[in-house]
Amino acid sequence: MRIEDEDVHRVPRWSSGSCGSRDVPLLSGSGPAILVRSITHPQGWSILLLTSAATLQCAHGGIFPLVAAGPRPLVGGAPGLVATDLLGKVALGCVFNIAGAPSPCTIVGVLAGNCLKVSYGGQPALHQGVTCATTNGVPTMPCINAGQIVVQGS
Repeated sequence: MRIEDEDVHRVPRWSSGSCGSRDVPLLSGSGPAILVRSITHPQGWSILLLTSAATLQCAHGGIFPLVAAGPRPLVGGAPGLVATDLLGKVALGCVFNIAGAPSPCTIVGVLAGNCLKVSYGGQPALHQGVTCATTNGVPTMPCINAGQIVVQGS
C-alpha cells in the first residue's frame, strides 16, 4: 500500500487544516493501524473510499458483486477497492436483453472515481464518486453506499 508521506502518520494525531482535515484510522489486517488524512473539501462535501461492502448498480437495477482481487487494507472492516477489481464484473439481476436474450451489464472500464492521494499496491483507490462504463453503453448509477462511513480520500 502506498500513501503520500504527508498523508500518513504512525501515531494517533488529530489536526485541523484550512480545509477541515483530520486524521482517521485506516485499519489493516496486521500491524499497527495507519492513519490517513481525511479531507473535507472547502465546499463542505467529502468523498468516502469504496470498499467491497459498497453497493454499485447498473441502470437496469442489477447489482455488481464487489470483491477485492488481492490483499487490501481493511477500510471500515471491508477491503478497499481499485479499478481492476471492478473490470469484468457482471451485474446480478440486470434485466437488459437483446432480442429477448438476457445481456446483463458488464463493467469494461472505470471512467471516474480514482483517488489522487490514496493507493493500494501502487493502484489508485476508488472513492464514492466512481462511474463505470458497461458493455451495454450505459454508465453505472451513482454509488449511494460506499460500504463504510469513516475513511475519506481524494
